[in-house]
Amino acid sequence: MSESEGEFTFIAPATVRIKFHGKITEAQARSLLGRAAEHATGLPYILMEVDISDMGGATPESRRVSAEILR
Repeated sequence: MSESEGEFTFIAPATVRIKFHGKITEAQARSLLGRAAEHATGLPYILMEVDISDMGGATPESRRVSAEILR
């Protein structure tokens, strides 16, 4: 994943760090949040730290995908 798409870090055993850059698209949300969901599979919990300091907004599609993934 390129730096412009955002950053994803998994820290064992159950921490995910995500940093969004620019205006978030559906593909970016699906990629970054989908990876977090994959790491959470089988765990009783996961701590998610989301840095939006460089985020420039979000498309309606990215909000819909985020809600689906994080339900």
